[in-house]
Amino acid sequence: MGNASLRFSLALVVSGLAASGAQAEADELQIQHRSVPCALLDRYPQIEANIEPTADVDAARVVFHSENTTDWYWVPMRREGNAWVATLPRPKGEGARFAYYISARSRGSQERFPDAAALIVDVSATCAEGSLPTSEHGPAELGVPVGAPRMAPGFDTHDVSQFVESQAIEAAPARPAPSTRFGVTAVLPVPLLSPVRITTAEPPAARIGVIRDDERSITMDVHRTGKPVTWTKAGQRLEGRFESYDDDGALILRLSNAARVRVRAEDLTSLEVRQSGSAALGTVGALVGTVAGFFGTAVLCVAAHGGNATVLLAGTALGAGLGATAGAATWKPVILGQHSTMALTLGPRRAGAAVGVRVAF
Repeated sequence: MGNASLRFSLALVVSGLAASGAQAEADELQIQHRSVPCALLDRYPQIEANIEPTADVDAARVVFHSENTTDWYWVPMRREGNAWVATLPRPKGEGARFAYYISARSRGSQERFPDAAALIVDVSATCAEGSLPTSEHGPAELGVPVGAPRMAPGFDTHDVSQFVESQAIEAAPARPAPSTRFGVTAVLPVPLLSPVRITTAEPPAARIGVIRDDERSITMDVHRTGKPVTWTKAGQRLEGRFESYDDDGALILRLSNAARVRVRAEDLTSLEVRQSGSAALGTVGALVGTVAGFFGTAVLCVAAHGGNATVLLAGTALGAGLGATAGAATWKPVILGQHSTMALTLGPRRAGAAVGVRVAF
């Protein structure tokens, strides 16, 4: 075979492979969905997504479960114009949580959003920063795993007219993902500079490359990499602000004394985010703080055989302020279910507006 013929044959092979690759890429469904981490109590949440190419979609569904169960239920999505829409049963219980993801299938593709993850939603009577859209009517059909109760825990399913039993509902991720207890993970957005507190696994027994050692934590550069790691000691927590996330998958925490510590994802055992509470809790906290501050200052004045009204008023005001602050804010665990494990990952807003915490549950 001449060189010209060989080049022509190679060109045909390469172009054929390129065409096959382009076709495979074209066959893959693309799911776009704007998640909102809050759903209104006793309303029907509506999940909307754009799935392209729309004409290739054979079926789409929203797969979900509450924090009270490990069984994944599902509702079908229907096409409305260019969008795909599904309605979930009404979630029950103020402060409850549920997780969901979107799954779509075509002849040559099975895709999900988020990829190898699930989105977590808080249930509240008032979603201060916006909520999932709602529908006036609940789902007519509910997919139920074989052996699971028809009444999905955490949801009101009394008005569902048709229950469809099937095998385990897509508990495994569509693409390879880190091994987890139930085969999926959940992405929760944690805004940068959020007040957080953490605990970690036990530090290594060998004290190598110790940089700082105090009653709460120890920081060591065990492998002499120039990237020291911090561990909390038994029964202790570290509290600070979630400042950043480095290339090695470690959380950078800025402590109250302005020191920065680096915590590896695999060492995290708990992470809590400080969130604003309600005005009612703030009022109750202020009242409790006022009483505590008044009597506490009075006792100190008596013990010191002195003091005056100014000191008493100052102590009372201090107690009221501390009580109001404590009542108006709460520590919320970034976790869904017990015996969970954590790993940090970039969240949906990669420009630095937020960082996600991936929680295996």
